[in-house]
Amino acid sequence: MTPTSKVVGDLAQFMVQNKLDDRDVLMKAEELDFPSSVVEFMQGYLGQPHGGFPEPLRTKVSEVMWIKAALHFENSRLGLRFQRLVGK
Repeated sequence: MTPTSKVVGDLAQFMVQNKLDDRDVLMKAEELDFPSSVVEFMQGYLGQPHGGFPEPLRTKVSEVMWIKAALHFENSRLGLRFQRLVGK
């Protein structure tokens, strides 16, 4: 199995399990918790497909994951320590 075929399979399973069609994925992208393989693919960790990634899906998926990562860091022990150091 290639890395990109894993992404396709993960996305297909995610869509079936959550009873989503392609329109649902586009419309609800900001509120869905995509599999990490899909997010990493959209962030370019597996390279760039010919013609680029589908917009606006790529932007929505990437932005949501950056926000989640920032919130996770902020609430982590390291993040709390950092906040104390910088006086927040």
